[in-house]
Amino acid sequence: DHLEPQSTAPALACVYANLVYACTTCNSNRRDLPVPDPCVSGYGKILRLADDGALVGLTPEGSALIVNLILNHE
Repeated sequence: DHLEPQSTAPALACVYANLVYACTTCNSNRRDLPVPDPCVSGYGKILRLADDGALVGLTPEGSALIVNLILNHE
């Protein structure tokens, strides 16, 4: 399951199950892309923190999340 952005699903804007806490930068980087629902996907199953502090995608979904949110940018 994925969470839907307000732009494509405005009726879900205040539905708790469609909300994820995110900083302004991540929310802006996300644009109109759906993100994996952390209640369903468990980010620990799709991402790993490397020894150097970078995130590593464990699945295609995790790798896409890193790219789409620009999570490894300094």
